[in-house]
Amino acid sequence: MDTITRMVNIMSSGRIALLLLLFIVGLLAYMSAFIVDRTEVAIRFQFGAVKQVYKKEGLYFMTPFVNNVVKMDRRILTLDEQPAKFITGDQKVLFIDYFAKWKIVDPKRFYRKAQGGITYGNRILSGILNAALTKGMRNYNINQVITTKRREIMRSLVVEANLKLNGTTDSTNYGIKILDVRVKQIEFPRSIRQAIYNTMIAERTKRSTQHIEEGKAKAARIKTISDKEKRIILATANESALKIRGDGEAQATKILANAHKRNPEFFYFYSHLKAVEKSFNGKKGVMLLGPDMELFKYFETSKPK
Repeated sequence: MDTITRMVNIMSSGRIALLLLLFIVGLLAYMSAFIVDRTEVAIRFQFGAVKQVYKKEGLYFMTPFVNNVVKMDRRILTLDEQPAKFITGDQKVLFIDYFAKWKIVDPKRFYRKAQGGITYGNRILSGILNAALTKGMRNYNINQVITTKRREIMRSLVVEANLKLNGTTDSTNYGIKILDVRVKQIEFPRSIRQAIYNTMIAERTKRSTQHIEEGKAKAARIKTISDKEKRIILATANESALKIRGDGEAQATKILANAHKRNPEFFYFYSHLKAVEKSFNGKKGVMLLGPDMELFKYFETSKPK
């Protein structure tokens, strides 16, 4: 009985040990594997040093307790700023509400600068964009900012900010790139609001007049081209008609010449008949002919000539 009990205890201990071993193996396997989604990029560290960057989606493995993995968003991100105060070159105050599209292009550099945090990355972008926009606004007056130069200002802002974000040294390279910056809204102080509206109305009126004049000029050019093409078509048609008429007359002359050659008397008779027909000119009437006329000699005999 004691032997059986000891065997049961040994078997129970073996099962527990096996289950414990399976649990440890499963835990290690779980801690060793990591998945990189198509929207992510991952960095594997070994004792704090970067060992590898994973940019393709898939299942990967690492050494537990030795390696750790940090994941970042590889999609296009959005910085949505609060309205900020800026001063134009003509000393007018504006409140500009804008947003920016950006993405991580160098995960290792971005991690060193922002510890992989999107929030910290947005703070970096905000500071650089506001500084660049403050500097850029000094080169334009208020009318240019709200009408003709807005896109140019935003393009220059993107270039200027990217130069600051991607410097040649580690301290000035943040591993991120701004793709686009767009203005959502521009607010003006009440003291200058009406003057700005009047300027905008004048600018729109000027553009409208310019478009109308351009349309008239284009219509005149099209009409000139159409008239020229019309004259060319008519000249070509007249030339073709004259050629066809000339070919027809030449063919008719050739036919008459052949007829005269084959039967001269019939040709003369036919010619006299055509002359009589033409004398009426398509009108009804009476013509008095003498019996001694050349035409009647062909009727003097019943025998064919």
